[in-house]
Amino acid sequence: MSAGEKAKWQVRLRSRLVRWELDGLNGEEYRKVIQTLKSLAVNPQPKGCEKIYDDIYHMRIGDIIVTYCIDALRKQIDVGAIRRLSTKTF
Repeated sequence: MSAGEKAKWQVRLRSRLVRWELDGLNGEEYRKVIQTLKSLAVNPQPKGCEKIYDDIYHMRIGDIIVTYCIDALRKQIDVGAIRRLSTKTF
């Protein structure tokens, strides 16, 4: 989000678990996720986001997946999960 852009949407973390997931990221990942969440306040469906179902979307930020729900009536975005992609192979 640039200095000239105003937030049109309210972005909020849906639960304490999501806050815990965000706080568990390292410094650079944390900064990138926060920057992305701020940009969602201007454009809730940026390039690279994928619709999962109905109003639920996710986007990838490096090795992190952010899942969120768009409530168009309230102009609100609820972040439901911030998870690291698994690197395990079987």
